Order: sequence, then C-alpha cells, then structure tokens
Amino acid sequence: MPARYEQPRPDDVACARLARRIGPLHLAQRLGIERDHAVEVFGHGRWMHPENWLSGQRLGRLFCRLSGLDLIGRPLARRHRVVVNEVVIPSLPAAAEGLRVLHLTDLHLDMAEDTVEALIRGLQGLEVDLAVLTGDFRARTYGPFDRVAEAFERLRPHLPEACYAVLGNHDCLALGLAIEAAGVELLLNEAVEAPVGGLYIAGIDDPHYYRLHNIERALSAIPADAAIVLLSHSPEVYRQVAHTPADLMLCGHTHGGQVCLPGGLAMTYDCPCPRRYCQGAWRHADLQGYTSRGCGTSVLDIRFFCPPEITVHRLTRG
Repeated sequence: MPARYEQPRPDDVACARLARRIGPLHLAQRLGIERDHAVEVFGHGRWMHPENWLSGQRLGRLFCRLSGLDLIGRPLARRHRVVVNEVVIPSLPAAAEGLRVLHLTDLHLDMAEDTVEALIRGLQGLEVDLAVLTGDFRARTYGPFDRVAEAFERLRPHLPEACYAVLGNHDCLALGLAIEAAGVELLLNEAVEAPVGGLYIAGIDDPHYYRLHNIERALSAIPADAAIVLLSHSPEVYRQVAHTPADLMLCGHTHGGQVCLPGGLAMTYDCPCPRRYCQGAWRHADLQGYTSRGCGTSVLDIRFFCPPEITVHRLTRG
C-alpha cells in the first residue's frame, strides 16, 4: 500500500498504555478496522463511502469550480452561526446551574488552509465554561495527519481549559492521542467527572463506521444520582442511549445535510436514523439530544442553506 494511503498507528509504548486503558480487544479491533477502512470505497453494509472516493471528489470539485458554485458556497462555509440551546436537566447539581457547554463537531481541519482561521473567528467573544468535541477532526480517513494536528494546536488556545472529545469515523487512534496531547480529554467508552461535582461527561467510540461504541462500559462507573452528558459522533444510537441513565446526548456527523435545498431541506444526512434526529434539538423517551450541523465541510468544501454551526448548550435545573 502506498505510504499516502497508510493509516498512522500509535507506537508500541502508546499501544501498551491504550491496552491497559481501553482493553486489548478494543485496541485490536480499532487498529484492525482502521487499516481495513483506509481506502475502502464500497462495502460493509453501505453502498459507498464517498469520503474515500477520490476520483469522485475531484470531479465534484472541478464541477463546482467550473459552474461557479465555489464562489458562493465556499464563503458560506466560513460563516459560522452561534446557536444557543437551553437544556433542562432536573438532576443537574446546583453548582452546574447555568453551565455553558461549547459543542464543536465535524471540524475537518485539513479541508482547506483557512478552515481553522474561520472557526477561530467564529469563537471570538464567546463565554463558555467547558467544551465538548464530537469527532471528525480530519477530512480524509487515512494518511498523515500533520496538518490536522498543527491546525488543532492553533485552535486549542481558543477553547476552555476543560475540554472533552470522542473520535468520529474519519479519525484514527493516533490522531486521537495527538488531540489528547494538546490538552483535551479523549473519551473511548469512558467517563469523567466535570469540574463541577455531580456532572459527568461520558463518551463512546465511533458508532457509525467502527461500531466500537460500548455504552455500558462508558456509563458503568458513574454514580446512580449523577447528571450525565453523553458524547457520540453520530446520533444513530439514540434508541440504545435513551434507555440508560444519560440525560443529554450530543452528537454530529450529519453536517445538517451541508448542501441543502432552500429552507434547509437536506438531500441526505448519511445517517441510518429518522431525519428528526439528524439536525438540532430532539427528544426520544426521556433522553434529550442535540445533533449539530458541524463546523466544517466534507467531500466538497461548500455549504448551501446550511450554515456551519458553533453550539452553546446552557444547562439548567429548570
């Protein structure tokens, strides 16, 4: 396999630490599927993986340039809209009343040279208490990620100190460790207590392509009376999460459709769940959820009738 298609792998020391942390089976499955996924275009229950169809992407970008769609859609993809979402959690500890949670997803930091600068501009002036990142830090699903790591280093000073992340279907473990080295707590079917006592942030591994999410393991060490915010790259596990103690599920993956019809009607969400769970706030049984339109772009670096989103969730006891 040519070097440009190879999937970076953590070194032996990092693998040993990960095996102790997440278990040798999870580690072996993650690394094995990453290798399989590197250049896959078809298969595994989906008719196509467009993020890996390089010739199709080149044709699409050529069409956008020749048709002039680039001239309109590319600037629109740099105009982030700040969305404030009020969430009532009766079990929220008093110390967390009014907590502001910054939610970024689908950053795809190496999609273009100015991607990270546009996001940093959108974050200016925001006052938040902690941040959660729900995956897809890079544009491709394989190959070197030096540009992504460098872009994230520039972004990190603009995020609060308390910052938590999960991996998406574009992300490999080695990239996750680089994000963690920048001062972000990576959650691989794990949970941590937030700086305010009694609120826990749980995170599952990507449920969309890797399907290595283990909700039970992620929630197993959390006290029964705690308030729980669960991070998932994709909303497609909403039914399983709804029947757990989790209070709020935050996710992305869908890009809100990215290229939509007038009125924001998405042509596709690339997500195997009802459309009502693929954008904005939703509820299933007692579970509250939110699916962000995302910060970046994938496959084509344009957006229409679907502005990129920076979300601030304000938590309250009601």
